[in-house]
Amino acid sequence: MSIITKYVTKEFLKLLGWLLLVFICVYLIVDFSRIKGFLEHNALLADIVGYYLFKIPLILFQTLPVAVLIATVFTLGAMTKNSEITALKSCGINVFRVILPVLSAAFIISLFTFVFNEYIIPYTNKQVEHIKRVKIQKKKPRGVIESNDAWFRGEAGVFYNFEFINPQTDLLKKVVIYKFDDNFRLLYRIDAGELKWEKGKWYIKQAIMRTFTANGMKIEQIDIKPLPQIKETPNSFKELNKDPQTMNYQELSQYIKKLESQGYMVKPYLVDLYGKVSFCFISLIMVIIGAPVSLRLNRSGGKAIGFGLSIILGFVFWLLLAMSLALGHAGVLPPIIAAWGVNILFGAVGIYLFIKIAK
Repeated sequence: MSIITKYVTKEFLKLLGWLLLVFICVYLIVDFSRIKGFLEHNALLADIVGYYLFKIPLILFQTLPVAVLIATVFTLGAMTKNSEITALKSCGINVFRVILPVLSAAFIISLFTFVFNEYIIPYTNKQVEHIKRVKIQKKKPRGVIESNDAWFRGEAGVFYNFEFINPQTDLLKKVVIYKFDDNFRLLYRIDAGELKWEKGKWYIKQAIMRTFTANGMKIEQIDIKPLPQIKETPNSFKELNKDPQTMNYQELSQYIKKLESQGYMVKPYLVDLYGKVSFCFISLIMVIIGAPVSLRLNRSGGKAIGFGLSIILGFVFWLLLAMSLALGHAGVLPPIIAAWGVNILFGAVGIYLFIKIAK
């Protein structure tokens, strides 16, 4: 590693570290307004501390791209202001050689962000939600997936309609089961107060079973009865209503495949899937757009203008990204365009500015 690379990388990472620390503190101070609501629920100090500690990884993930943008502007802006860039160029060193360490650091940060988002963020998000709902607000665990009129398409022509499921006890309540043949003719309908998984089987409790044949309908009152013909397991129902933020890339990908095989609309989930990758590379895009802007403006306009314009660029980026994702979730934009379009646009602008600087 050359002296220039060491120097630029050190200055960039040092500033980035301070910025992240400031962002975390500001975020926590603003979010600390929730403390009043927590105290109203008689929350324990340990639970409040745990809530904010588990929230720090998400804060880092969300603020990292902005911190990278500002660190890029200040690092390269300071070198321009102190005529370090000019001195290096006079020695025959190309300006891209100066920017390369920041680009390399941003690329490594992007890869780290993907790993971080894959293995750390889903777990900490679950912990934040659990502490908030269960330990602080004293609500039911998220293990109870509440839903109004939830539907599930099973195997062999079986459809389920239920109010909620408790994955901890493998219990579905207020369940209606429909069984159709290959011609979509209703064979039977079961209205049950409960559907319980016990000893490897489903048992219906407090149910009415209506069986439809060519000769008419047969009605059977059931107190409790096993249903060996049902092929679904408790895990089949537990996957309903999952939050993409609590799943990593692999889990979300498998979840989408399962929903797609059952005929559900998956475009909103595809936006989130592609977004898990595109978001990780925003830090690299911030360097690509921030570096040339910093070098150009600090020649004539000073650090303040460069910093201000970078903040504006960051704001415009997030605004366009939010709009793009919203359009993707609404089905207006293709999922991959919704997730990657803004990255590609700003990356192209940054490359164009790099070319202008070279001239």
